Amino acid sequence: YAYTDCEVSISLNLLVIRDGRPAELTVTEVLSELTRQLQERIKAELEHDLGKLEDRQHYLTLEQIFIENRVYKQIESAKTADAVKQAVHDGMAPFAHLFVRELTDEDVDRLLEIRIRRISAYDIAKNRKDLDDIVRAIKATRAKLKRLTATTIGYLEELIERHGGRYPRRTEITTFETVDKRAVARQHLKVSYDPKTGFFGHAVRGSDFQ
Repeated sequence: YAYTDCEVSISLNLLVIRDGRPAELTVTEVLSELTRQLQERIKAELEHDLGKLEDRQHYLTLEQIFIENRVYKQIESAKTADAVKQAVHDGMAPFAHLFVRELTDEDVDRLLEIRIRRISAYDIAKNRKDLDDIVRAIKATRAKLKRLTATTIGYLEELIERHGGRYPRRTEITTFETVDKRAVARQHLKVSYDPKTGFFGHAVRGSDFQ
């Protein structure tokens, strides 16, 4: 490579649209920007998943309290819809320390929609297992958010493992050794000898002298 026609300096001008305007960036700057965008997307997806898990944990916890402690029994004597809701609020209040977040009227409406058949067939062990699984998933998701750089690297490594075989690398990372330019040049010179004049050299015409 060194001291050949391959050793040609090529100027790379990366022109991109940034903040609505054209901008000339280096390869490093482009990679940095793409990495930042990837991290933001991964973070948004993890936060979305975490929100869904916490919602599920909240409702399963309320459902567990509502059924296991027979809070639903307290609505039997209520005469109006408002009284029914208040009875649920009052019945759930002693267990507020177990809530994932504050009990709302919307939560009460969901509890009141639980059918009697479902209450009678309620599986305590299954519900607790589901809650344990959700808690583990929440911890894992929070850990990924806390170590976002490592999470992003893991995501990229997974992509390489899954699809790398379809897109093999066509370049090689290597280093140059110290080379004597004159020694390299001599390897590409043909030395000739002219018997008539007695001279020899790369500019002499005559029989080859290797």
